[in-house]
Amino acid sequence: WSHSTVVPNQPTASPQAVESTRLAPTQDNSPRGAMMRGVVSQTRHFLGDESAPVTVIEFCDFEVPECAQFTNQVLAKIQEIYINTGQVRFGFWPMSTSGASSQLVAEAAECAADQDAFWQYSAVIYTEEAQSVPDFDKNGLNAFAAALGLDTATFAECLDSGKYTDLIKDGTTTIQEFGLPEVPTFLVNGQPLIGLQTFESLQQTIDALIPSQ
Repeated sequence: WSHSTVVPNQPTASPQAVESTRLAPTQDNSPRGAMMRGVVSQTRHFLGDESAPVTVIEFCDFEVPECAQFTNQVLAKIQEIYINTGQVRFGFWPMSTSGASSQLVAEAAECAADQDAFWQYSAVIYTEEAQSVPDFDKNGLNAFAAALGLDTATFAECLDSGKYTDLIKDGTTTIQEFGLPEVPTFLVNGQPLIGLQTFESLQQTIDALIPSQ
């Protein structure tokens, strides 16, 4: 799988817009704050406290290697230091930017979410063994559900029905309309961080947004 470019326009920010990201999304009345509230309202999958001062939304395609790299190398540390301590609420917005297999695996994660297993299913998708598969297919995706102890008949019926086909397609289009240029991309209280982020780069951005004690 190759790095996935979505659209060429990168969001730009005025100094005022950058300063406004220091406000929680609910308090920020700038255009960027309004965009963030719109994104948050449509994001289906969250970790952490809804009242956290910093909200991070990750836009990713399960088949883009950098997305797996972020989950496997960075997210656990973000969770330990920021999410579990109530400082960050972390959301995931699944996208399909790299073909039919990418679309199918995003739909499968939504089917797992129907059984309250979105994050567990995502973790399985991002294992080295799963990422080594050239293309995800229904048999493999059903096997992941079985390995997690999900109701496999319900899961398979969901995946076969195309219940979430339009959701993933529409979600991908919506984010492209915001002008986010590639996946992964992160919005941190409305501030875009383009491309794969290290823990240190996210830490610097998050720490600047956490209100002083």
